[in-house]
Amino acid sequence: MSGIDEAKRKEAHKFLGDDSKMSYEISNSGDNWTFKAVFSMDGDKLVEKQVGDGFTTENVRTASGDEMSMLK
Repeated sequence: MSGIDEAKRKEAHKFLGDDSKMSYEISNSGDNWTFKAVFSMDGDKLVEKQVGDGFTTENVRTASGDEMSMLK
């Protein structure tokens, strides 16, 4: 996790770590999937949007063969 501020990393682990007791609901509507985040296709990119208490994130991924890369 290079390039990520240590304080932000610790904060993320509070919400995403094993002790978070998170539960997930998965649903879909056409090409859009919801899994505590919304995944949608934008051309050849898989776009993930998460909205939580005080934060919003967007991650963009592409696939080539059997590898997936995160662009941002």
